[in-house]
Amino acid sequence: MNRKALTHGLGAAAIIVAFALGSSTANAAPPSSSDPVTSSTDAATTSSDPASTTPASTAPVAATNTVTLPLPVPLTVTISTGPGGALANVSVDPADGLVATKLRPGKVVFVNDTTGVKVTIQSHGNTQSVSARAGTLAQISGNGGWSGDVFGTGTATSVAYTVGDRGDGTPDITGVTSSDATAVVSPTQYGSGDDDDEQRSSARTTVTFTNGSQSRTLTIRASVSSESEDGTPRTQARVSVTLGRIRGVAQDAAVAAGAKTWTGMRCDGSTATVNYTVNADGTLSNVSSTPAAVRSDVRGGEADIRLSNDERIRIRVRLDNGQITVNVDPRFRCDSPLPSVNTPTSLGGGDDSADDGNDHHGGGDDSDDNGDDDHGGRGGNRGG
Repeated sequence: MNRKALTHGLGAAAIIVAFALGSSTANAAPPSSSDPVTSSTDAATTSSDPASTTPASTAPVAATNTVTLPLPVPLTVTISTGPGGALANVSVDPADGLVATKLRPGKVVFVNDTTGVKVTIQSHGNTQSVSARAGTLAQISGNGGWSGDVFGTGTATSVAYTVGDRGDGTPDITGVTSSDATAVVSPTQYGSGDDDDEQRSSARTTVTFTNGSQSRTLTIRASVSSESEDGTPRTQARVSVTLGRIRGVAQDAAVAAGAKTWTGMRCDGSTATVNYTVNADGTLSNVSSTPAAVRSDVRGGEADIRLSNDERIRIRVRLDNGQITVNVDPRFRCDSPLPSVNTPTSLGGGDDSADDGNDHHGGGDDSDDNGDDDHGGRGGNRGG
């Protein structure tokens, strides 16, 4: 899909995760996909044939991305997402030894029974993440990266980083760089804590990208926990890379005001466009859509455009001290099939929510972006 809105690329040398986005821009129609709620029936978890692989998904594909995790043997993950932000296809290379133990539109889990490494890919509309869990810090250490088109402009940007040991067995994240000279890399933050017999330590850094009226943050996190179970020490290490949601950026009213366009992919793969005007007093006017909305409500600085019962786009304008922030929030509920994978499957159901921890969050304000694992997420990407 051709992408040319107020959006921006993001990426890295080793971990690549780019997802379908909706975007908004003045006097231009950026054809990018929305990243809203995906609704689906619960994943079928009855397959237990270790030699089987799932058939290719028939859902529209809005974006295809690649991720390489810094494991002892680098693992390349290719990810295709649908217009609602749900996972359509996830393939891994090398696939040897990996078995898919969970398949849902918003979550795929692979396990290597030999090494004990568990890889989780999640897309919840508001945030997307790739994480790996292993037994030791050494198993998740090494050079990593992220690369993708963060805002949907068609330009990829790269981020590189290294996970290692601070010298005392606690994790460290160093060497964080980006090919985008305007990206802001935060200093690595370290944390530690004790809870009964468990000791925890972590390292976390962020890379924030800004493109005109939009921003998005990539969060890299490594953690180690150890506890004694029946007198036997047990260690667990995790690394995660999380792409947070698109947020509006405050701009002077004179700059933010004007005609704008949001363009995104609908659940059936067709394109939707919303045109609107942001006024200097923080109100909206001239709101229209293609195809025509079945319902459109505009009140002051808020607009609610419904293309169907399952496809809704909210525009919110906030005026504060002479600055305007615009957020466009596509909320689609696409009927997404289960994603396909290129590994054997052994789907026994089971609850692995305890394995998620904080690894699929961007931290901070993105913590409320959790969704049910069966869905692609609510709220989608936001642009202004």
